[in-house]
Amino acid sequence: MIESPFSPPIYVTGDSGYFHGFTEIGGDFDIDLAIFNLGAYEPRWFMASSHMNPRETVQALRDD
Repeated sequence: MIESPFSPPIYVTGDSGYFHGFTEIGGDFDIDLAIFNLGAYEPRWFMASSHMNPRETVQALRDD
């Protein structure tokens, strides 16, 4: 989370697999901009804990 008195709050996921904590983060902060890192998500059996796929990214955005 990047917070500044000079700009709206910005949330940057970094390398993250999908987790239900996105709901908590969305509830704790009034986020104006979210930047999701999306890439290198296949094969799922190996990458799911480290990287979201497109479907999970959309779900994380909706988890507020």
